Amino acid sequence: MIPHKLTIAVVAAALGFMTITAMRGSQDDGLFANAREADLVVLLDSLTQRLARLQSEQADLVAARQDILAGSDAEALARTREQLEAIQVVNGTIPVEGPGVVIKILDPSRQLTYDVAVSLVQELRDAGAEAIEINGIRVNGRSYFGNSKTGKLTVNRRTISSPITVKAIGASKTLGVALQIPGGVADTVASLGARFKVTEVERTIISATTSVAQ
Repeated sequence: MIPHKLTIAVVAAALGFMTITAMRGSQDDGLFANAREADLVVLLDSLTQRLARLQSEQADLVAARQDILAGSDAEALARTREQLEAIQVVNGTIPVEGPGVVIKILDPSRQLTYDVAVSLVQELRDAGAEAIEINGIRVNGRSYFGNSKTGKLTVNRRTISSPITVKAIGASKTLGVALQIPGGVADTVASLGARFKVTEVERTIISATTSVAQ
């Protein structure tokens, strides 16, 4: 039997991690000094949506803590396990499976830049994706994207070559529709001469994991 003290500590740790994650962006202000106004507007909108998601998750965790305090040890244990698993999925530290989408991108000319990959991940997150994997690399809140000296896309410093396969777990129909919105990432990829195909699936497996510290 796990005492309330331990279960409350798990929830508190989750709240602390979310706060640190939300604050990390403020350390990179200098990186945007020369950014275009249009890029900053997109970034602000993205951060606003991310903040809303974090606030919603924080409210859920606060509610879980209150339930733990008011409930029995059995209820506390069940709720803690549920919350812990949700945190592990978001952080990418455990495998996960379920409905979602599989995205295939063919980019033989290597025109895709890191900002396109960031937009793709953001669109998936905004549409409710619970877990994302790019060419076998798990994406979490601390993942970072770039382009190598040869122009290839990199994820967490690992080179991503075409064809690119992106798996995302969530409501498959919602994810599929979100990715086909005019002016979105699918149109951006097409404008660069690459091919973008989304397949909605009833079940896909994301087996890659990563560490929180990364």
